[in-house]
Amino acid sequence: MAKNKASRRMFGALEARTHTRTGKVTSWRARYTGPDTDRHERSFVDQMAGEHWLNDERILIDRGEWTPPKVREAAARARSLQAITLRDWAERSMVNKTLRTSTRDRYRRMLEKRILPALGDITLTALTRMDITSWYMTLSVTLAKEADERRARGYKGNTDGRGALYSAYQVLSSILADAVDHELLDASPAKVKGGLQYETLHEPVVLTSDQMWQLTDLLPDYLQAFVPLLATTGLRKGEMQAPMRRHPRRHGRADLPGCRDEPRSAALQPPVLGGLSCHFVSISPQTTWPASEWRRSPTRCGSSSPACTVSRRRASGPVVPEGLAALLGHSRALALLALRHPCSTTELARRVGVSAGTASRHATALRAAGLVTSTRHGSVMLHHVTHLGRKLAA
Repeated sequence: MAKNKASRRMFGALEARTHTRTGKVTSWRARYTGPDTDRHERSFVDQMAGEHWLNDERILIDRGEWTPPKVREAAARARSLQAITLRDWAERSMVNKTLRTSTRDRYRRMLEKRILPALGDITLTALTRMDITSWYMTLSVTLAKEADERRARGYKGNTDGRGALYSAYQVLSSILADAVDHELLDASPAKVKGGLQYETLHEPVVLTSDQMWQLTDLLPDYLQAFVPLLATTGLRKGEMQAPMRRHPRRHGRADLPGCRDEPRSAALQPPVLGGLSCHFVSISPQTTWPASEWRRSPTRCGSSSPACTVSRRRASGPVVPEGLAALLGHSRALALLALRHPCSTTELARRVGVSAGTASRHATALRAAGLVTSTRHGSVMLHHVTHLGRKLAA
């Protein structure tokens, strides 16, 4: 970009900046030497704005009120930040948070109902630890009274308001922590002792292996994979449903979609692998290998955790009739029985307890005999028993 010679003035200089090829004026640069003997300059889109800035700087110098422009800009930013209220910052913080829809709704409810009515108009820099403590104690009394009123109306739930108090304080702490991260505060004033400690009123019930399978038997086939998954991993309902809808099983682990950049994963215990495999590759999204086909004999490891109170797969697999074993061979007959419910070659190998190559050869031989048909779904070859195969395996 070319530049013209700066026009002479009584104070400072104003220089037109032109385009190298076209010669048109693209901007104006105003500059002057201040009382600190340093040169200060700024660019403007038109000449009048540059002249106005130079005149303002000259007036400040004549009045003895001049400070370097950068110092004044920093002071103006600091004043604007000091004017931010908790209500303003909560709105900005919510926009920048990556939260699930239900979590975002909970944050907004707590802000609108419990936090902002009492603290919303206080500026962040004026918010003190005493303000937070006073709000916390007042809210705890309010919530306790509301719980008493619900019980007086005949509410039978086991609640005393502590959960809502914990949730409100957790939201406030999160928003103030964001303010600290953005250097709006040196430290968070949310320092209520025990505010983020909450003991649930309900103790979890750990199912034994027998109880887990009894509960499984009460569900239809397309839901039977849910109970072992919940009992052995401790997932919540939403976490359990998401991987079964979207995430195929990989190396005995299921990825759980979450609100973080890195989703966490859960280890899948042996009792659930068979049922989940068919759940993922089945033609119908409501078809799952029934629990009677992938149940394990109860085994305990001595731990009370759900992941340890599980059953192991029955090593012998389904019982193979002697006549069918004599006709097809024990391993191939076992493969035919395992295919009574559609599955992929990989899952067939897992059910029968052979390599993938051996399972593929069994499927090929059974298909050639008219006992099995195979269809491809993407990269998965799904095997089905024919009517003749069902009659033979009956």
